[in-house]
Amino acid sequence: MKHVHWITAEPYAWPILIYIGSWAQYRAYVRRTRGVDLGDMHANGGSHSGLYNPRNGDNMSAVWLPETPLGTMNGVRSLSHELLHAALCILNHVGVAADYDHQEALCYLHESLNRMAHRALNGNRVHGHTHRSPDHQLRP
Repeated sequence: MKHVHWITAEPYAWPILIYIGSWAQYRAYVRRTRGVDLGDMHANGGSHSGLYNPRNGDNMSAVWLPETPLGTMNGVRSLSHELLHAALCILNHVGVAADYDHQEALCYLHESLNRMAHRALNGNRVHGHTHRSPDHQLRP
């Protein structure tokens, strides 16, 4: 399976990196391409990080999952869990409170992120075309 996948949360133009592989590989990739050291933080089942890109000033999310096939319930649960963190990060950034009065915004964004992520992870096809990194030059 390919390690690096990109989706974009619309209408927020918020890029989300989904990295499948070992924690060491993910940490090295983020350091090399984003200039961010994730430190000694480590998670076993998955991780979400809200990242600031000093190269262009943009915010983004990065989701890491171990080399667990997404065909397993654990993989699906972990992906959904980390994408919920990403949805909360995005809504917080645009000033939408994640509370009872705004639950539909969170639910629809989370659903959309899951749909796009599953498409990307199943052949990197999103809306009928191959999705590319917002920073093509940063891909290995």
